[in-house]
Amino acid sequence: MAVRATLTEKEQQRARTLAAILKDAGINAIYTNPRLRSIQTAEPLAKALNVESKTLPVRLDDIEGLIRALRTHPRDRVLDGGSAKAGGSGRSTP
Repeated sequence: MAVRATLTEKEQQRARTLAAILKDAGINAIYTNPRLRSIQTAEPLAKALNVESKTLPVRLDDIEGLIRALRTHPRDRVLDGGSAKAGGSGRSTP
């Protein structure tokens, strides 16, 4: 099954639901991978938190690179939104 370039309406709704759930979770930064789907997933939460999501210039399969990049921002409490599904992995990355 091919991955769509943009979110479907159902996936956009999931991203909005995720934003409603997480808006009071104390998150102060959002990082995405370069995929448009990841950026679109983060948009509703970024708007709810009034923060700008940041795209990390790492390869999608470079987990170690992602971890190194996130560690350069130690004061941010972030939600990893790198998954193709709305909501990412759901893991909080300190």
